[in-house]
Amino acid sequence: MSVPFEGGCLCGAVRYRCSAEPDRVYYCHCTNCRKVSGTAFHTGVMVRRETFELLTGEPRSYDVPADSGNVVSHAFCPTCGGQLYVSSSGRPTHLSIKAGSLDDPSWLQPVGRIWSQSAQPWGLAQGDIEVFDKGFGN
Repeated sequence: MSVPFEGGCLCGAVRYRCSAEPDRVYYCHCTNCRKVSGTAFHTGVMVRRETFELLTGEPRSYDVPADSGNVVSHAFCPTCGGQLYVSSSGRPTHLSIKAGSLDDPSWLQPVGRIWSQSAQPWGLAQGDIEVFDKGFGN
């Protein structure tokens, strides 16, 4: 991985840069992450807030209560709705960047899963399933 690393939303209206390596990369299976990602989990890239900077645009956010009792703020692009990062009142010194918003997520190495009690059995890569290089039938 090279530092700094950058990312942004789908339409390009919001861009960010992070000037340090992440503290950790993880999968979160909580209900809120599943709902906001539209899939089985969120892949989070945990960074210190002071290493994160917005380059262009201004994300909007909405707050939701977490199962932990903390308030989680989800930041997204107001134009395309692309999810960018989350922050939690329980850890105000950090942000969790949505891995899908990175320009190059190929270097990610998740170290664990959180809220695995909420994990869906169909959401984990499992044994005998068909794999396609591109779309179905390609």
